[in-house]
Amino acid sequence: MYFLARVVKLSERCDCTRRMTTTDEYIDCVEEILSVCQTMTAEEIELVFRKFERGEIETYGRLKTPDILKALLDYDATTGCDIRERIHRQPVDDRERICQRRDREFLSLTEQDLIELGQVGKQENNTKEQT
Repeated sequence: MYFLARVVKLSERCDCTRRMTTTDEYIDCVEEILSVCQTMTAEEIELVFRKFERGEIETYGRLKTPDILKALLDYDATTGCDIRERIHRQPVDDRERICQRRDREFLSLTEQDLIELGQVGKQENNTKEQT
């Protein structure tokens, strides 16, 4: 519903002689956007719409579904993919992060150390139960 209202508003704000005018054209445009631009977020689509409104994307007097889709796919190919790749990079392992800091030392526990730590908690519980 949001995209439908946004496409209508975009069509009204852009100074174009050939633009979408019927409800069916608006609905078809939104359906195409949702099917073709599945990897894009709503914020990215909104950003491209704002670029249209500001005149940063040239319309050449025409604003139809293919023009909007082309602008969205161009944005996705140039900017959107880079942003998503940066977000989804594998995080640095905590051990590497700690080892690289000079003010911290890396603590390594063996399996025996973990067993002994587990026994400490059990010993405390046993003494509480006996009293």
